[in-house]
Amino acid sequence: MKKLLCLFCTALMLLSGCKTHQDKKITFMGGTSRWIFSNGIVTVVVKSAQGVYEIFRNDDQKRIISGAYLRIDQDSTNDPGRKTDFDVLDFIHESDSGKCLLITSSKEGRPGLGLRFGLLPGKDFVVIDAGIMNRGTTAMQIREISVLTNGQLYAGRKLSPGFRMLDGNGGGEDTRVTTRPELECRNNLMLTWGKPENREVLVAGGLTYNELEKFVKVNMNVETDNNPSLHGNLKAIPAGLTLLARLDAGKDVVGSSPREPFEGVSVAGGSSYRWDSGFGGEYDDILYDKKEVVLAISGLKPGVGYSIGFAWSDDADTRSESVSWSLNKGAMNTLLSSKKLPSHGGG
Repeated sequence: MKKLLCLFCTALMLLSGCKTHQDKKITFMGGTSRWIFSNGIVTVVVKSAQGVYEIFRNDDQKRIISGAYLRIDQDSTNDPGRKTDFDVLDFIHESDSGKCLLITSSKEGRPGLGLRFGLLPGKDFVVIDAGIMNRGTTAMQIREISVLTNGQLYAGRKLSPGFRMLDGNGGGEDTRVTTRPELECRNNLMLTWGKPENREVLVAGGLTYNELEKFVKVNMNVETDNNPSLHGNLKAIPAGLTLLARLDAGKDVVGSSPREPFEGVSVAGGSSYRWDSGFGGEYDDILYDKKEVVLAISGLKPGVGYSIGFAWSDDADTRSESVSWSLNKGAMNTLLSSKKLPSHGGG
């Protein structure tokens, strides 16, 4: 059966923190466990056994992206049992000629995956394409492609001072600058940090929009001056107390005792909501209901003291609401009487 590789979903990583490099050569080194592809300014390292890749900046050997892999619907290049191959080919991007490293990932009974990294001489960016190899006779429908799945951005580095991100939303949506290391937007985003004389800039996003709608998402797992890392905040609980569970507004419960798994916080009333105005990207998830949002806490042991903490805000400056609690769906007890909600826009 002839293998057909369809490449689409082009993405661009612009590493503008790089310094000009005089070496115009594009080189490739293949090994048993990793493959190195470089133009002397940026370097792509593919860890073939794990099915993941990294992007380095050459002048200081700092990792820009680490631990990323390709995912197309339910198939990923880091799935166990996949075999990885490579080829180095000619590459043309906007009339410029360079080289590309084509990675193919195959597994018996599953579609083949293709990942292509394009480099141009003297340019400080990587063009990333992804695609699928249909070995069968039935047409395939692709719903979602992610070329930077779970990639860590500037792993282990504090992105300060002056951290900012600008979304690339267009049309009827607002474009906003945020100081929080968390953003999901259409098209592209720009991230910058550092002192004025030595500022780091990274731009990531779609290059073409013929096949699929493009999104870029950065999760809050990096530390800045404006937002210490989440893990650091969780570790800062008072001495003698243990974090049992944490709920991100109905999305995930994280944190549990290693000896007694605890899934004690869940959503009992309220639906997920998204603000198209841009505020939605500031939160892990948003809960909304015309009457009340209800969170259920279960699994608590008699005779043990517990504390609960929550953050509460809204996009408006006019809403007043209250917080109450009940035991086993009994009588409601007022925790906070009706008051004006803190404004997200006001910090």
